[in-house]
Amino acid sequence: MNILLTGEPGVGKSTLIQYLVDNYNGALAGVVSRELLESGERVGFEAVTIDGRRRVFAHRNMFTDSTYRVGEFFVDVNCFDEFVVPELKRGLNELGVIVLLDEIGRMQAFSKSFLETVNDLLSSPAHIIGTIVYDDEAFARPIKAHESTMVLTVTSENRDLLPRCILAAAQQAENYELFSTEQKQLVRQWAAAWVADGQLEYVFKLFNNAIAYVAGSKVIFSDNEWRVAGDTSAHVLTVDKKGSLLCDCDLFNGRAEFSGLVGQCSHVMSVKLTQLES
Repeated sequence: MNILLTGEPGVGKSTLIQYLVDNYNGALAGVVSRELLESGERVGFEAVTIDGRRRVFAHRNMFTDSTYRVGEFFVDVNCFDEFVVPELKRGLNELGVIVLLDEIGRMQAFSKSFLETVNDLLSSPAHIIGTIVYDDEAFARPIKAHESTMVLTVTSENRDLLPRCILAAAQQAENYELFSTEQKQLVRQWAAAWVADGQLEYVFKLFNNAIAYVAGSKVIFSDNEWRVAGDTSAHVLTVDKKGSLLCDCDLFNGRAEFSGLVGQCSHVMSVKLTQLES
C-alpha cells in the first residue's frame, strides 16, 4: 500500500505523519521533516528518524557554500544521501514495515539517490505513507502517477478527520496486499474520490472495515443474498431490480448515529470488492 499525501504548504501533512509515529503500533522506518524555529520564526528544516536521530538538511545560515537553494534556505544534499536514504532503504529489506516518507519535495529532489530510492520503494513490496509537493513539479509527476500510488489531498477541512483514516490504512496494509490488481485499483479510486468529496466516514469504513472483511473471507454469497460478518453483527445485502446492492445496516439507511449520512457502508464496499474476485 502506497499513500502519498499532498496539499498546500502548512496545511498539516507532516503533522498527519507524526500522528502515525505516535499511534501506529507496528514497525516503522523512514523520516519525518520538522521545522526549526528561532523566536517563533522558521529558520530551517531537519530530518528525524523513527528512533529520534536527527540532522539538519536546510537552513538560512548553514550550508551557505551549497549550490542548492530553495527560496531563502540553503540545502545540504549530503543529508539526503547519507542520512535519509539509508533509513528509507530499511523498508526494502524488512517485511511488514511501514516506510514514512516526509517529504518528497523540491529540496529532496536535488538528491538523485533520494529520487531513485523513492522509485525503488514504490515498485517494491514495501508499504509507503508519505507526503509530496502539491505543485506540478516535473520530478513529482511520475511518482504521483505511479500505478501503485494513492494520492490523497489534505485540506484545512479534512485534516482533523484524515489521520484516523490513514492510521486505519496502515493497520490494513498487509491485508490490502492480498488483493488483486483490480481490487487495489478500486480501493485507490474510492479513497481519492471520497477524500476529495469530504466523505471521510466512507474512507475510514473502507480502510478500517471493508478491506478486513474481504481479506478475512467474511463476505459470503448464499441463497441469492450476500452476508457480511461485521465487527458487531452479521449484515444481509440484497440486490434490487436495478441491480443495486441494499444493506440492512444503519449507515446505509442513515439511521441512529449515521442519521443524514446515507450511502456507502463497508458491507456494500466489501461485496463490490469481492465481486471483482470472480
